[in-house]
Amino acid sequence: MPLSGPKLDRPIRVPDLLAGGLQHKPDEPALVSAERSWSWRELDRASSNYAANLLALGLSPGDRVASLMPNRDALLIHYLGCLKSGLVATPLNYRYMPPEIDHALEVSGAAVLLAHAERDADLAASKLARRLLRGVIGYGAKDGRAPSFESLIERRPGAAEPTTPGPAAAAAIFFTSGSTGPAKGVTHSVETLGWLIAGVMRGCEATANDVILPGSSLSHIGGFCFSFMGLTAGAQVIVARSFDGPELLPLLRRHRPTVLVMLPAALFGLVRDHGAVHEDFASIRLCLSGGDKVPAQLEREFTALAGFPIDESFGMSEIGIATVNPPSGLNKLGSVGRLIAGYQMAIRDENGTEMATGAEGRLWIKSRCNTVGYWGNPEATKATIKGGWLDTGDVMKVDADG
Repeated sequence: MPLSGPKLDRPIRVPDLLAGGLQHKPDEPALVSAERSWSWRELDRASSNYAANLLALGLSPGDRVASLMPNRDALLIHYLGCLKSGLVATPLNYRYMPPEIDHALEVSGAAVLLAHAERDADLAASKLARRLLRGVIGYGAKDGRAPSFESLIERRPGAAEPTTPGPAAAAAIFFTSGSTGPAKGVTHSVETLGWLIAGVMRGCEATANDVILPGSSLSHIGGFCFSFMGLTAGAQVIVARSFDGPELLPLLRRHRPTVLVMLPAALFGLVRDHGAVHEDFASIRLCLSGGDKVPAQLEREFTALAGFPIDESFGMSEIGIATVNPPSGLNKLGSVGRLIAGYQMAIRDENGTEMATGAEGRLWIKSRCNTVGYWGNPEATKATIKGGWLDTGDVMKVDADG
C-alpha cells in the first residue's frame, strides 16, 4: 500500500499570502537583507505597484516574465508582483550563460526579462534577450535605463487593479538542472503552489514567531518555497546575497534566525569558517538541508559546533518539499524523514510493481502539489506522470518507521 503523510485540508491562497503579516504586524520587518528592511506594508505596496506596472507595460495575465537575478530582496518582490497580477514567474538560474538563457527564453516564450545590470554582456550575446516582446527590465543599472525595477515599484499607474488569477492558472515555471538533457520547464499552477506552500509550512511547523533564513538560491524551488513558507506564516524572511561566512555570519548575529535552510556544500563552508562560533547558531530551532546527501562528516562537525543535528529533507522542482524529519519528532540521522502533509509515496521496481518495506526502488509521489506538467512538452509530461503519480527517478527505501 502507498504510504501517506498527514491530511492537508486546504491550500494557502497565493495572491493573499501576505495577509497574516499585514493584519497582525503591518509595520514590523517582513523582509530583511544586508541592504535594507521592508515592513509588511512596504512589501505589499511595492509588490502591488510592481504588479500593476508590469501590466501597464502591455503584459497580460498568463504571459511569462523571466528573471535573471542573483539573490536580492527585489527577486521576492518580483515574484509577489507576478503572483498578484496573474503573470507567470519564470526564474532562470543566475549561472546561465547565453545559450542556456536562450533555451529558457525559447521554451517559456517569455515576453519580458528582469535582469541584473551586471549581466549586460551576456544579454548582448544572447540571441533572444533583446528581441523579447516587452524587452528587458533593468535592475541595479546606473545609466537611467527604462523600464527599471526600481521605477516599477515606486508608484502604481492609474489603470484598473490586476485581476486575481484562478486556481488553474499557471503561476511559475522552474527549470530543471538539465543533467539528463535540455532543461525542462516545470510548471506550477496557482493551486499547486498553494498546496505546496501549505505543506512545507506545516512540515516545518512554521509560525509567525519564526525568522527564516533560506541560505540557497531564490531562483530554485527550495529557496522559493522556504521564503514563501515564511511570509505566509507571518514570519520574517532574511535574504542572503551569497552563502559564505562573510555574508551569513553577520545575518545570523544581527537577525537571529530560528530556521536555517542550506545545501550541504554551503553548510560545510559555513561550519568550517574560522569566524563561526556556537553562539551564532543559538537562536536556530531547525537547520534544514536538502538537494544532496548530508555527509556524516558534515553532520558531526555541525553538531559539535551548533549543539544539535542537521535535519534532512527531500524535494524537487516537480513536487516541492515532500519529506522532512519532523522538528517536534524523531530526527533519524541518514534519513530524509517522513512524508509532509498532503503527500503519498510508493517505492516501485522498474516494472512499476510496488516494493516491500525496506526494499530499494524508485520513488513515486502523488500529491496536489505535483507539477501540472512541463511547459510546452507534453511528451515529457506523459513519460513522468502516470495516473496522477510522478516518477522522481530517485532510488530510496522506506524503513519500518515510515
